[in-house]
Amino acid sequence: MMEKDCNTLIDIGFKENRFIYQFKNIKISTTEPPSRLFEKYGYDKSELKKAPIILDVKSKILGLIQRF
Repeated sequence: MMEKDCNTLIDIGFKENRFIYQFKNIKISTTEPPSRLFEKYGYDKSELKKAPIILDVKSKILGLIQRF
């Protein structure tokens, strides 16, 4: 399925036991979970915990705490 010309994943939804993948140029509805659909592209749910924005916020909070 991913061999279709999919351009930039925007959102993933779940409705009526189906995942809905919204790309810039196409919308795909399937029963395949993201971990299986994107496994050959390096999808790893544990990477969500390492998001850059979260690390940035964490460092700012720790910086504020260290000041006091």
